[in-house]
Amino acid sequence: MFKRIPFELFFEILARLPVKSMLRSTCVYKSWNALISSPSFVNAHLDWNAKKSAGGYGGYLLISTSNAKCLSLFSAQTYIKCLDFKLPRDLISSSFSVFSSCSGLLCISDATFDSCMYLWNPSIRKMKKLPKCLIYCTQFAITTLGFGFNRGENDYKVVRIVKTGCAESICKAEVYSVRLDSWRRIRSFVPLVSHNAYLQDKNACLNGVVYWIVEDFSPRCYSILSFDLRSESFQTMTLPERLVSVINTTSNAISIQVLKKSLSLLHLRQNVNDRYCDIWVLGRDTWKMTQLFFRKVER
Repeated sequence: MFKRIPFELFFEILARLPVKSMLRSTCVYKSWNALISSPSFVNAHLDWNAKKSAGGYGGYLLISTSNAKCLSLFSAQTYIKCLDFKLPRDLISSSFSVFSSCSGLLCISDATFDSCMYLWNPSIRKMKKLPKCLIYCTQFAITTLGFGFNRGENDYKVVRIVKTGCAESICKAEVYSVRLDSWRRIRSFVPLVSHNAYLQDKNACLNGVVYWIVEDFSPRCYSILSFDLRSESFQTMTLPERLVSVINTTSNAISIQVLKKSLSLLHLRQNVNDRYCDIWVLGRDTWKMTQLFFRKVER
């Protein structure tokens, strides 16, 4: 019966299934399991759930509960728990973080970003441990991860940047390819030369490019570092001048995210009575700012 259904229609039917039903479908046929595990299907399932969320049907929340052996998936609309995802043994005993996400896949690492890195698809309960990295991380080195999808190669990639703790501030980088299941050192120059410059842990990926906020504490300034997953090259970008002038006079937080398919900067600030969130959205050539009232400061 299923052979009579056109592949495109069958693909759309599976992409609309809820998580539990989709998990059951992976056990029906090997071909179904391979399809549901493919990057194209992951993207389609994520897009469908995003449309449902926009229409008021809700999405999902991944929450760490009192059970240290698992993470739990809750409905964003009803706050009812849907599933528990059991963590690997070596993650249970270590300090780990969900470091980045892309198309429904999560990049998880322990505190060292060295011995324990995983890519996790909660929708189908599959977790892949990445092979050992190539760049050795010394005691005083600072390591940062980025994760994204390159549509041109139909491949998910993890980029790992290691900044030495010495005065020379040497930066090295390597890339992991899901398609090749291997790490590779890259020769691209990492424009992070200041000894006092650090990458924020939070990163964003848009159209195959990973972005980080760069903080330089002496003198205090901010910029954006980007990494193109296809060309495997780094570039830097300046922040809006108006935002820079505000940051230099405050100590409030700034972060980078993707909002409504646009690269955005979120700046939390406050005056004497109120708190605000300034959202800067990058257009084709310029940044545009919108302001959201956050809440009144209790006095």
